Amino acid sequence: EVLEQRVTDESRSRTAKIVDVAQLRRVMTRWEVTHKINPDDLEIDNSNISPDEAADKIARHLRLRVSAA
Repeated sequence: EVLEQRVTDESRSRTAKIVDVAQLRRVMTRWEVTHKINPDDLEIDNSNISPDEAADKIARHLRLRVSAA
């Protein structure tokens, strides 16, 4: 699974994110984290898109102004 592959990435250790597969599995078993809470909530499958593409989708969904870099 993509989440299990990504959870051990070194970059996550610099944040407060889950960093091991066992912990991820416990969270996924205990809580429903894959369904929208509200019908108009944004849903992004970011397994095959870049962080910039995901950020663009979020900005558009929230109607944020994005300045060119």
